[in-house]
Amino acid sequence: MVTTGSCLCGDIRWECDPGPESDMHHCHCSICRKAHGSAFVTFLWVDVSDFRWLAGGHVLVRYRATPASVYERSFCPRCGAAGPIETAGRVYMPAGCLDGDPGMRPDRHIFTGPQHNPSWFSITDGLEQVDDFHLRSPSLPIVESHTPTDVPAEDIAGSCVCGTVVFHITEAFLKVHHCHCQRCQKGRAAAHATNGIGRARAVKFIEGEHNLSEYKVPHAEFFKQVFCSTCGSLMPEVYAEQDGCCVSLGALDTDPRRPPDDNIFVAYHAPWYEITDGLTCYDEAPPGGYA
Repeated sequence: MVTTGSCLCGDIRWECDPGPESDMHHCHCSICRKAHGSAFVTFLWVDVSDFRWLAGGHVLVRYRATPASVYERSFCPRCGAAGPIETAGRVYMPAGCLDGDPGMRPDRHIFTGPQHNPSWFSITDGLEQVDDFHLRSPSLPIVESHTPTDVPAEDIAGSCVCGTVVFHITEAFLKVHHCHCQRCQKGRAAAHATNGIGRARAVKFIEGEHNLSEYKVPHAEFFKQVFCSTCGSLMPEVYAEQDGCCVSLGALDTDPRRPPDDNIFVAYHAPWYEITDGLTCYDEAPPGGYA
């Protein structure tokens, strides 16, 4: 089944035709969580012969999280959404950027050990859980925390993968949503975003604000992505006129102090992802507002 994919802005596009050797799984490693800002990332692997670039593959920014890692990450320099990478005759791509149903389903969760999984997300779907990657594949390192040691007790701290951008959230989140809208799927390149909603004044960039890039989705009232220009990690979005902020919980280095409240925009959830967490689900926006 030929399936197309693209980044949030559409500059990067591709198609693939998963074959018998294709693979699909949910990755919970600390690198994926921090780079995408989501609880986990779902990857589709296909043979290189089953993959074709349609546009923009040459402009992707590539970043290797640590010298020890055999895997690179790629992202669109315009919108920050993650893209495909070729390695050892195969291509792995974030399923959140797919435009349709690939005809496959994830069969396991990888990197599910306590050093990877955040306190605010639990695996509830019954799929196999593997502490590492896979017996036939190299392990991935854990991203070191870049948080300064002098974080005020009342603050929540976060950073990007490369450590250039460090931020604090100085007030409690008002709400936390698992958002399944198509923009969040494309932007986070994941099954859903997990967004902490707060006041604009709560976001304080400690280091690296100069290294941030921003992409505003055309025709969207508010939606934008803010990301580190070096590693592509998604960073807090500040909406000054609305006195609001949206923070990807995957970027946090300390506990958000509030669990997710609900699943929103579930009418658009990815066809390959089943919602099993037991939280209240809304087909569209939450009736009481985002905050």
